[in-house]
Amino acid sequence: MELNVRNVNVFGYVRSVLMKKENKLLFVLLIIIIIFLSAIIIGIVAFKLNSWHYSSVAHDRFDQVIEMQKANIHHAKITYDDYDYFENGYVMEVYYDDDFDIRYRYIYERERDYVYVTAYLNNASLDLTDRKGKYDYFISVHFDEDGKISEVSKR
Repeated sequence: MELNVRNVNVFGYVRSVLMKKENKLLFVLLIIIIIFLSAIIIGIVAFKLNSWHYSSVAHDRFDQVIEMQKANIHHAKITYDDYDYFENGYVMEVYYDDDFDIRYRYIYERERDYVYVTAYLNNASLDLTDRKGKYDYFISVHFDEDGKISEVSKR
């Protein structure tokens, strides 16, 4: 009888040791999962904050260019206002009420910190048509480190 009790105690001891190792393994796996999920959450938050900052800088630059053109953005229809991966920049497309047939496209590139403006009439570039736009178009507007307009060049 004593032999059976010892055997049970030995198996019980081995079982308790195995359970401790399994618990350690589960604990390590849980820590790894928590670190992985934390990295994903931090990455998503950083991406959203970067996108928000890029959007606010682009809108600030657009406002300066529109003010330089002496256009009134409050009397305009904005049809597109988002990041465009094809253009590799933040894009805003505007139809002004006093020049409604022409679509002005403002593109901000963060890497070079400049906005270029193009104009279209029925999806054709305005330089290919006989129409003239009321506001400046086909211009590149460069900004300095303070965010002020430093150079305007006609393309």
